[in-house]
Amino acid sequence: RSAAAAAESDGQAARAELAAARADAHRAAEQARLAEAERVAAVREAEALRRTLEQVRADAERDLAGMRQRHDAATADADAAHSRVAQLSAQVSDLASALASLGPGRAVPAQGAAETTAATPR
Repeated sequence: RSAAAAAESDGQAARAELAAARADAHRAAEQARLAEAERVAAVREAEALRRTLEQVRADAERDLAGMRQRHDAATADADAAHSRVAQLSAQVSDLASALASLGPGRAVPAQGAAETTAATPR
């Protein structure tokens, strides 16, 4: 009898351990399922961020190319303006030399007089 009672007690203890082990296994499986769901969500978010990064990078490269074109055009315009200033400066210098060669006795008509002469009918 005592052996049967001990066996019954051992059986109950084994069933309790088995139930606890099953509960632990269920909790572990649920945690694994939640961890997998979190992993999938993280992978999706990482993929979305990667696509966003690629789009931002493409936009930045396109914007940079546009800025380079505008910079090149502005540089060309500035170079052309410098060249034109040099030409005009040379012309002014040539005109000043030509006026100086006319001599001090020759007066240069004032701009107002030239306009009056041009406006007077002949």
